Amino acid sequence: MTVQTAMRGVARLGFRAMRLPARAETIAALPPPFILIQPDGASSLVLGHHGHRLTLWEPSAEQVGESTAELDEKCVPGAQLLIIRRAGAIGEERNWRSVFLRKVRAVMVEVVISSLAINLLALAAPLFSMTVYNKVIGQHALATLDVLALGMLVVIAFDCSCARCADTSRPILPRASRHISAAR
Repeated sequence: MTVQTAMRGVARLGFRAMRLPARAETIAALPPPFILIQPDGASSLVLGHHGHRLTLWEPSAEQVGESTAELDEKCVPGAQLLIIRRAGAIGEERNWRSVFLRKVRAVMVEVVISSLAINLLALAAPLFSMTVYNKVIGQHALATLDVLALGMLVVIAFDCSCARCADTSRPILPRASRHISAAR
């Protein structure tokens, strides 16, 4: 089997292949499985490597099953490695998350800021009630009640203005879902 034949077969099955020269340092760095193709066309599936020993499965051998071989005897000049991965996986295995996050970063900042504002506004009513029970009722501090009531009116006005702005401007969630769908 030639390398070109193997690469055409891999592409027809919907996978992606990458061809590298068979060097000892390359084999040591690659995670198995991968195909080792000798210059004479003999191919072996490398199932693992431990030091300078390779665990192979050779489809053309008389014996069925796994065999072992020395790394130096398989890394002859002209030998090549064929790395087969699912489509879109070679070179993208490590950075797909960063590409996705880069595409949705602006929307995620908007969502985080909106979430923070909504949660802080949601805490205003329980904090108001707790302060009224502790300070106003417990210590008869009516001046505190005036300041708290004024503060709650400001919070309610801000909440209403935010709700009105959300109705008139572009809503965040549909825009966020469009960005996330486009990033896939």
